[in-house]
Amino acid sequence: RSEEDTTDCKESSKQDKVNLTVATRIALSLCALCGMNMDPSGVEATGERIFCPEQIQIPQQLHEVLKDLTKEVVRSNPVGPEKVSEKEAQVRIYKFAIKFCQQKLEAISGQAAAPSESNAGVRNLNKKLREVRSMRNKIESGELREELLTDSQRAKLAREQDLLEQIEALQHAEAESCSSNEPQSVEEEEAHGLQPNGVESEQKTTTSMENESADEPTPGQTRRVKIRSIKKKLHDIAKLVEASENGKALTEQQRQKIARRPELEAQLEALHKEAEAGAGSAASAAADVSSSADDRAPQVNDTTPNEATKGDDDDVDDEGGEWIPSDRKVRRAMKRKTSFEIGRSTLSEKVCRVIRQPPDGSCLFHALGYWLNKPQHVIRRQLSGFLRHNASTVKLNGLTLEEWIKAESNSRTLEHYCNNLLRDNTWGGEIELVATSMVYNCDVYVWQHEDAPKSQTGKYVLCYKFHAPPVTRDVPPRRNNDKRDAEEPVTCHILFDGRKHYNVGC
Repeated sequence: RSEEDTTDCKESSKQDKVNLTVATRIALSLCALCGMNMDPSGVEATGERIFCPEQIQIPQQLHEVLKDLTKEVVRSNPVGPEKVSEKEAQVRIYKFAIKFCQQKLEAISGQAAAPSESNAGVRNLNKKLREVRSMRNKIESGELREELLTDSQRAKLAREQDLLEQIEALQHAEAESCSSNEPQSVEEEEAHGLQPNGVESEQKTTTSMENESADEPTPGQTRRVKIRSIKKKLHDIAKLVEASENGKALTEQQRQKIARRPELEAQLEALHKEAEAGAGSAASAAADVSSSADDRAPQVNDTTPNEATKGDDDDVDDEGGEWIPSDRKVRRAMKRKTSFEIGRSTLSEKVCRVIRQPPDGSCLFHALGYWLNKPQHVIRRQLSGFLRHNASTVKLNGLTLEEWIKAESNSRTLEHYCNNLLRDNTWGGEIELVATSMVYNCDVYVWQHEDAPKSQTGKYVLCYKFHAPPVTRDVPPRRNNDKRDAEEPVTCHILFDGRKHYNVGC
């Protein structure tokens, strides 16, 4: 930008007047790159240095811009009483930048205080929430007995839902304040002379409007957020009801939450109906596209697993509607159930005991590790290595695993997917179950209760089967005639709670 700034200064640097736009750019660049406020008291005190060395360090790029501007100011006053030295020119440029920074900081100081306090409050609440969830995980894993909890620990557990609501309220208030402050900052910049050109101002205004429209959530996204929130509240209410049945005394606030259960269930049912209507329209559109194609593939009626994968940027369908693949090749591949079976099977039922797994983002890998006798990080590493080296060659229902990964994970690259899989908080789903059956030569059965998850025992319906690939070569025996590798593959029974959590069923 130094050439552009120098050109602007050449056109308007008459009688030792530096272009205000150029000085403004310097000031904003200093604030953005250094992240600190500038102090004009160090101008004369530091002699040749025009910036206070105790506070900031100037990047080399800004040094070059300042040199060019200084030369222009000195060149514009070569002789006469108004002749300025190089140091005086630098001081004048610096004072222009300081003046604008002070105006800008004074204008936004009142607005910046509230978000900082809000962020501090959210961080404090998140810290308390992590402590509560850590305590609850210890109780569920058996490390801590609930009947031995102190009164203060019980009070912390009872405040979990309150903390969630407070965090949500603070984040909502912060988002509203940010959205209301954006147009005000544009007006302030125009008032301070930041937009000498009307065309440039109009372009920036148009760009900001486009960004706002791009950030506006779609109805489907809003519906998914509401469904997730209601499901979380119902899950907490179910825990309170279970605690009450076990003889635990409830507070008045907890009883009020339980009383809201019918209302929340009615809201959830209405949202599911709305989602099913949207899914039906999407299905008809997909059918029209597929019927006009050359192969005229029929509409897929099977429901794929509700994939609970890939952490904070995932595309999990929480709407309860039927998942319809957008790729025509994927739709065709889903018809050929050669290596695993998809879809609900009401013929296979199992009365099983639930062995709970910690809800730490690795519940699926903990459940698989129960049957495979391996820790979750080892399973992650082996599955990641398998997908990294074999996803482009191993085919599943006519498509390579790499094509499945792109279709199921919003077109992520294979490298990104495998690296993300190594993180402890990354969820697992259908692709990981298929890879597990191939890597460990095992069968994976996913069961789900039709009505609601059961706490101890219950009847579960088989939803998905992932069959191990056939062993086509003889496995050499180990020492002492150990032939475990040549035995029948182990069967992993995994229980899905209908939301986003996996447990062990046996």
